[in-house]
Amino acid sequence: QGPQSLLGKLEVVALGKTENDSFLYWAFPLCFSQSRLERRKRTSNACSLINVIIAEEFYGNRNLSDCLQLNSNGQEGMTEMEKAAMVWHKVCPPELVMKEAIITGNKIYDVERERGIHSVMYAGKDKPLKDLMTIDEAIQARNRFVVGDSDAKQETSECSMMNEVDTIRVKGEIGKRLPKIVNFTIRHSALSDWNIFCFTLACNHQAVSLVYRKDSDLFCILDPHEHDCYTGAIIAISSRKNFDQLSVWMQERIFVGMIHKRKKFFFLTLLQWSSPYAVSPLNPNSPIVSNIYQPKYNLNTLRLSLIAPVYDSSDSD
Repeated sequence: QGPQSLLGKLEVVALGKTENDSFLYWAFPLCFSQSRLERRKRTSNACSLINVIIAEEFYGNRNLSDCLQLNSNGQEGMTEMEKAAMVWHKVCPPELVMKEAIITGNKIYDVERERGIHSVMYAGKDKPLKDLMTIDEAIQARNRFVVGDSDAKQETSECSMMNEVDTIRVKGEIGKRLPKIVNFTIRHSALSDWNIFCFTLACNHQAVSLVYRKDSDLFCILDPHEHDCYTGAIIAISSRKNFDQLSVWMQERIFVGMIHKRKKFFFLTLLQWSSPYAVSPLNPNSPIVSNIYQPKYNLNTLRLSLIAPVYDSSDSD
């Protein structure tokens, strides 16, 4: 680890490591995490907001999104990981995306808490504000911050907007179930014109970003949390053919508490970004898509065993 220049900025860069020649990952120092970046003095619970901002950056900035491409530079016979190592040259381009998302997400979170009874975290009279946001609440807070209005649900045609396409609660382990539901999503007929997909994966009160770039067939995991008091944020990339191995590794390395849960489940949310000022967006700006995980859309494609009832308090351990 050490400082390197990336896009004109001095960054603390973790050298990429390979896992069974299947994918690359970067484990950053503790100072690079949502609770410690910029010497933050208090614990950050802004992971939902950070993931929404990460999606916004990948959707809205084509140059940043283009870092999720493998270019062999004319080299034949190379593995996907060898190509990635050549292109990225030991530097992790999505690092800048996550750094800015952590800073912005923490800022919006702090502003939202200051709204008190008008906050999306308001839990009711004489109750403290919630610490965690759902993805829907994070989207409301982000959109309100951009619009600059007190109404968390207000939308405008003059600003970029984040939207939730759909959320699914999936029974079972991430390592076994995630590849199936993700493959179903990226092949969905309603999303055939999409070139980049930004998901939020949530489990055990922890959310990470999952980004897929269709033209390069490449996945990227961005986790802003710290781990075991010695490792900060984690970023990993994988080709689609190795995504099964990445999913298993992610469960063991990032969502370590899942294996001990009696009832195992996770939530996957697909996000959509639209802006009246978008120039050559990777995805169409419209229409706003919704309900891709509802049974009427996928009975013939997705096994019903993947779909679980909506979460309620009776599901808690």
